[in-house]
Amino acid sequence: MKKLLIVVLVCMVCSVSANADVIAEYDFGADLAATTVGANVTVSDIGFGSGITAGDAARSATAGGCLYARCSTTGIGDLAGAITDVDYVTFTIDVDAGYVMDLTSMTLEQGYTNNTGFFPKFVAVDLLTSVDGFTADDGVYYHQNDIPTPSTGGTTVFYDSLSISELSGAEFQGLTGSVEFRFYLTDDTNSRDIIHRLDDIVLNGTVSLSFPTVDTRTPANGSTGLPLDQTLDWTLFGSVEDYVDVYFVIDPNFYLVDSSNAAGTYDPAPLAYGTTYYWTLVTYDPGGGTPVPHPSEPVWWFTTEVENPRITGDPVGQTVVAGTEVTLSVTASNATAYQWFKDGVEITSETSSSLVLSSVQLADEAGYHCEAYNASYPSTNVHPDAISAAARVMTRRLAGWWKLDGDLTDSVATVVTGAPAHDGASVVSNYVTGLIGDGIDLTGDPNQLVGITGDPDVFNFYPQGYTVSTWIQVAPESGGWGPAVAKDSGANGNGGSDAGFRLDCHGSPIHTLRGPGSVYSQIDTGDGGWHLVTGSYDRTTGSLNIYIDGAIANSSTSAAVPSGNTDQLVFGCTNVDAIGNVPINPGQAANTYKGLLDEIKIYTYALTPEQVADEYQAVFPGEVLCIYPDFFGVEFDVAGGPVDGEGNPTPDCQVTLVDFAEFAGAWLGSGLYPAP
Repeated sequence: MKKLLIVVLVCMVCSVSANADVIAEYDFGADLAATTVGANVTVSDIGFGSGITAGDAARSATAGGCLYARCSTTGIGDLAGAITDVDYVTFTIDVDAGYVMDLTSMTLEQGYTNNTGFFPKFVAVDLLTSVDGFTADDGVYYHQNDIPTPSTGGTTVFYDSLSISELSGAEFQGLTGSVEFRFYLTDDTNSRDIIHRLDDIVLNGTVSLSFPTVDTRTPANGSTGLPLDQTLDWTLFGSVEDYVDVYFVIDPNFYLVDSSNAAGTYDPAPLAYGTTYYWTLVTYDPGGGTPVPHPSEPVWWFTTEVENPRITGDPVGQTVVAGTEVTLSVTASNATAYQWFKDGVEITSETSSSLVLSSVQLADEAGYHCEAYNASYPSTNVHPDAISAAARVMTRRLAGWWKLDGDLTDSVATVVTGAPAHDGASVVSNYVTGLIGDGIDLTGDPNQLVGITGDPDVFNFYPQGYTVSTWIQVAPESGGWGPAVAKDSGANGNGGSDAGFRLDCHGSPIHTLRGPGSVYSQIDTGDGGWHLVTGSYDRTTGSLNIYIDGAIANSSTSAAVPSGNTDQLVFGCTNVDAIGNVPINPGQAANTYKGLLDEIKIYTYALTPEQVADEYQAVFPGEVLCIYPDFFGVEFDVAGGPVDGEGNPTPDCQVTLVDFAEFAGAWLGSGLYPAP
């Protein structure tokens, strides 16, 4: 994986000068607020530590205004004691973002008033700051003001003028953020009548714009799984004009890709999936002359998202003999993990690209699908492209058997132990004598259709192969299309899905499977008798077949792959979305069957010609059927069947002496000239 370093060079075009020498000043002429506040700083009011109780420290109007604080009656005479007793006067300077404060000095008047005759005594002040800390070892400056002679009255203030140059030290340069200053007060007076006085506190120095530094940056350092449309964005401290030169770096060479960028953003497109990128900002001093580079901002990095997993090959449904091992597999790109599901329920521990069902039984029949995951799209955020189509696993068996003996019960479990039944429902109960027991009489009214209740997906095994059969007795006046059995709401474009199968049984029955097409029996079943109509589809060979009375009537082969649908399995009608409901497409009439139906069956596989013949001969055991019309020697089968209307013999699906006699009767016949 190639790692790319993006360096953004930020050049500032501006002129920056120092602020006024006075950063903050307190003259106490009116209150405890700062009298003077320099630019680009915020200055607090004078405050007091909790050891100096309310009323013992405040502004005094004495001598035009000053700060006073009463001495302790316990005579705290050293810094450690003052710190313990929290006896201090304080103020804070907050430096604006993007600026630095360099201190030079502090001046102030420090003294006392004496309301007693006590002497000699002293009052003292210790200056501490948050730069060094607030312990007894962190003092910046100390001054003691002695009280040499007694004095009466509190109106005369004795001051010493102090200048604290220690603030010019290196530790007080380049200050940012908040800086607190504390004057700890000590004395040995043991009297509240000797009062500390402070006045004309002035903090001197400069507050200037820092060399350009970054305020915010996105994406955040260490971000992962970012989309490929990620941009680099930043803001700088201060409000100066700037331009940005963007360099795209692949060590050790630098490539200028964008110059004079004042937008604070850079689009590094195109980015690649699953790649780590590094970037930093190198800033330059403002001002004229040759720009001077400063140390780089920290190098930041981010990683783009892994390309979403994608199922590139779906599992293939299979219909097998019970006990067969079945393997379902998916292929996927950008996938690092998998999970299989059975009818939408997660299968524990099945987390590879293949699922093995070692011995498929009835209980294993279901729809199986797989989901693929990776770091960007885990199981909690499945990408739609990473969900496979469902593959249906079925055993070769009878799937439904509706005898129609006075009700719509599915009798499949009488043949396949444990098989789920799918009973029907109808708004009519028009049962009559059928071929075997009862049958149902459908009059052609779309409200008389029979619908199979439950999940219509249970019959979506049909794209893998199926057989559907029914005994019919067509009403004499029926005509046109008439679906006896259908899982097909109508052609796409007519309001229905472009998937499904149907047996149309008016006149010459037709077997239709959308995709592979239709096969026409070309045999008229409208003679008033009972006929067995069977349609089958073999996915392996692509063969679509229709049988009439146990014998093959027509067949076609197609490579087209059918698909399942959500249509209800119905008897007697199509183009409806529910029993007794209106057509899906109001502009297209519902196709209906008119006549009797009996013994409807559906299998999960294509029956062989022998098995279809067995179904017929189970009802009419005395009949012999021609189930191999293309048998070897069929070209010699010229007689043995019924004589046609013109008195000519017809084939009987076998070559016998009858056929030889036809040849012998024409023996030595010749059309040659001259005759031999």
